[in-house]
Amino acid sequence: MVLGIVMLLVTGGTLLASNTVQHDPLVQADVVTHYAYRALESGINSYLTSINADPMLVTCSTAASRPTCVNSATAANYYDAWTQVPDTTTSAGSVPEWYLWTNPQLCFSTSPVHDTACTSKPTTGNFEYLQVLIIGAAGNPGQYQYQSSVANFEPTNSFLTHLWWSNYESAPNPAKAKTAHVSTQICKYNWANGHGGPGPTCTSVNFGSTTHVNGPVFSNDSIYTYGTPTFGTPSTSTARATVSSGDPTCLFVTNTGSCRSSAGVKYTAANSHIDVPYEKPPATDTQLETVAFQDGCVYTGPTTISFYTTKSASPGHHQGYMLVTSPETKATSTGRRIAAATRGSSNTTICLSRTATHKPIPAPSGTHGNGVVYVKTGSSCTSPDNPFEGKRSGQNSAAAQIVVGSYNYTNDSVTGTSENCEGDAFVRDTDKGSNGNTPSGYVRGIAGNLTVAAENNIVITGTLTYADCSTTWNSKSTCPYHPGAVNDSLGLIATNFVEVNRPVKPTSGCPNGRLATCPKTDGTGQVTISYGWFFNQTYTWTPETTCGATITDVQAVLCNPGPNLTIDAALLDLKHSFVVNNFQAKNYTHTLTIFGAIDQYWRGEVGVLGGYASRGYNKWYTWDSRLQYLSIPSFLTPGTPSWTLASSSVVTTSTCPGWLEPYGTSGLIPSSTTKDPSGVSGACSGVLPT
Repeated sequence: MVLGIVMLLVTGGTLLASNTVQHDPLVQADVVTHYAYRALESGINSYLTSINADPMLVTCSTAASRPTCVNSATAANYYDAWTQVPDTTTSAGSVPEWYLWTNPQLCFSTSPVHDTACTSKPTTGNFEYLQVLIIGAAGNPGQYQYQSSVANFEPTNSFLTHLWWSNYESAPNPAKAKTAHVSTQICKYNWANGHGGPGPTCTSVNFGSTTHVNGPVFSNDSIYTYGTPTFGTPSTSTARATVSSGDPTCLFVTNTGSCRSSAGVKYTAANSHIDVPYEKPPATDTQLETVAFQDGCVYTGPTTISFYTTKSASPGHHQGYMLVTSPETKATSTGRRIAAATRGSSNTTICLSRTATHKPIPAPSGTHGNGVVYVKTGSSCTSPDNPFEGKRSGQNSAAAQIVVGSYNYTNDSVTGTSENCEGDAFVRDTDKGSNGNTPSGYVRGIAGNLTVAAENNIVITGTLTYADCSTTWNSKSTCPYHPGAVNDSLGLIATNFVEVNRPVKPTSGCPNGRLATCPKTDGTGQVTISYGWFFNQTYTWTPETTCGATITDVQAVLCNPGPNLTIDAALLDLKHSFVVNNFQAKNYTHTLTIFGAIDQYWRGEVGVLGGYASRGYNKWYTWDSRLQYLSIPSFLTPGTPSWTLASSSVVTTSTCPGWLEPYGTSGLIPSSTTKDPSGVSGACSGVLPT
């Protein structure tokens, strides 16, 4: 009896509520407004999910026509188009719900450091938020209720929100270097070792007085410093950047690992932190092979890639191209596409140029592909395909960087795999000048949004520069953002090393390779060269000379890339280091300039400055804060999402609000071009919600 009464009361209440909604317009409007709010929440959540699944979506707008900006299911642009919330229909008296994403807007800090205030003009500050007006709607034609919110989305991929990211601020000693990535623990976090350094099998690497690191710094380890290093910002030489450390006790330590005062270190204490949460680096990049398989390029074995573009007077309107040499990569009968075994059935991307006319290879970006290039390790490779061997046509075999079974450049190899099969990518721009290998009518440089990933190593054999930066720009400043255009970006991801090529030649009488007994250059006798890139090679090798402008990409591998080197890219290695090959070989090389981000497992070395001799490179690193919102195709994360919702504010209205045109243009979308969920034109007010 009690149950029957309860059921009667519940049923009666439902009937009463339904009857009230049908006959009381105020109650009905209130209920539908609640549905509109629910639709708004669906819009915010779906947008956050979508930009984490495809971070490149934030670069789209109603002005962008590339395939990634169009919903394949509806053939409509993702922005300014109503999407019905799943499982809401007009049947059985239900109220349908809808949401709409409007054109994303970029918000920059009003000062050179982190600031919650923002402006749409990136004149002095760095990128802070992505702002998107999202609208929810519910009801039937002519009776819609609306709720809207300006949602602020904050970039959180720590690999790209910092100039410098490291797991360890130390590197394994040479004897341990080869097995470091398979050992459970080679180096120790300094703070977990009683502030006693990285342990006996490792060497700490310091930020020194000549260091110019212009951007935010993060490490799971302690930050080793020596002297007065500078942590600056990209946009000005006077402001300082933030430093974040996993050390629970102190922000900076000495070269021996003990805590030190921050006095003399040039950084900003505001928003710098100790004891930050641990960020776990990815273990592998093989998932990128699947992405490249679908709509990019998958190469097999050692592969040289150089970049060039069309000429354009307008930044951001270049078409990028590649020159590719990949002997172990199997091609179709036409030689233009990769064989079906390493290419998806619907992948029509042109990746090769094996024809008599050597037709250009469009960089697989935008309409030409999903932006991902992957170099995998092959098997049963019989020809001398690794250019470091010095055995290929036209090369100087005396300058070979490989001896049987070992490497001169990193002493790293894939177990059981010949160096001629290893998934190594050798990358650079094409050569400049009329005698270079840049095709006639084109210019050197990178255009579009690309990621080059390697199953083994990435070897940078020359300059890498973005085409959309002005001719007067250099990587010691920042490259401007170009609204309405493609802003170039490049990611280089290696399972093992990302390294700057610095080939060496043995002194007279020395055999090729690392494991050799050679006379010291000072004539005092013999010295055994052991594996590694540290001090024991100081007296025996000299850098290879710079080659002429007519060399091929394969020949360039055995040439010095020059005394000053510029790299525009985000660099990520997963199991080893970013390092300069043979940095200890005698002679100072000048400046290594990087515009982008540097992310590494162990900290590698690029030079030794001061003391008895300066060798290798001086560092000038500048953060490309654009990478937070430009994104890089399928760039990996340290276990964090690419974006998070920072804040939102809700506005309730019975009319559809207006919204802004694509970022970089002025004004609102004309009211006459707007539509309500049922497709009625002119439905929205053309006035921003307040």
